[in-house]
Amino acid sequence: FLQRFKKMHSKKTHAAKTSILETNCRVLPTPETDEEEVKVLSAAIMELRSALASERKELLEREEKHHHHHHQGKDSAGEVNALEDLQISTAMLERELALIEKDMELLSKNLQSLKAKQEHTREQLNQATLQSNQLEARQDEVSMRVFELPKGSTERKR
Repeated sequence: FLQRFKKMHSKKTHAAKTSILETNCRVLPTPETDEEEVKVLSAAIMELRSALASERKELLEREEKHHHHHHQGKDSAGEVNALEDLQISTAMLERELALIEKDMELLSKNLQSLKAKQEHTREQLNQATLQSNQLEARQDEVSMRVFELPKGSTERKR
């Protein structure tokens, strides 16, 4: 599972960049959007939490069994090693869960930032389009005035 997560995460961070000019100032959907990645990470966190819960349950059962055997004087080295291994596994899963939650929080913030930037870019594009239309209308007015002037006049030559 962790390998699958790291592979998916590395694909996202090494994705090819696309110029805004190549897309005519439009934001194109990607095959796997950031929202989808957040959903995948949420599912991954749920899986890790489930695995962590089962590991904790098993750890508690072994600790109770170990405690029971210890009181009866039947403590075995194999069970102690297994208990230590389980504790280490649980600690590793908790650390991985914390890292994934941190990544998910970062991706959520990045998604919000990208949405804000996209909206700002759209506003700028709309303003530039409006200004372009106004300038074209002004150019048409000037062209019509020049066309209406008599041929050969000094004002038409300007």
